[in-house]
This record gives sequence, structure tokens and C-alpha cells, in this order.
Amino acid sequence: MTTPRPALEALTPALVGHTITLRSAHTQVTGLLTGFHVEGWTTSTHDGTTTVETVSVTARFDRHGGDWDVPVTSDMTLEVHP
Repeated sequence: MTTPRPALEALTPALVGHTITLRSAHTQVTGLLTGFHVEGWTTSTHDGTTTVETVSVTARFDRHGGDWDVPVTSDMTLEVHP
């Protein structure tokens, strides 16, 4: 198992197909990551500065052959299992 890292930083396409754990003070989910969805928007100024205004991330796990979508929050950590 890897050292826990902030989930919003560690969640990448390379993890699809791996077993991961998402953990916060109120949630712990372990399972096979089958995908994730990122949605949000940014703003840009005339000088080219881009600011992320809002973002939401949902991790999709396999649950007995069905999809299980779990919101990823800023307080979650992510661990990858071997």
C-alpha cells in the first residue's frame, strides 16, 4: 500500500484498474477504481492568469458488477493497494 496522499492531487487516469482506498474523517471506501469524472470551471484575466473557480470530482468503483460513484472531497486521502 502506498503512503496516503491528498486524493484530489493523487487521483490520475493511471490509477484506473487499481484497488484504492479513499479516506476522510467520515468516509472510507476501498475498491476497484473503474473511472472518475471531473467537472468545474475556470476564469481567465486579460494578462493570462487562470483561476480554478470550482471543481467537483467523483470516483467510480466496481460494486458487485455495478457502478458506485463516490464524491471525492478536499479532506480525503488516497492510498493505492498492490
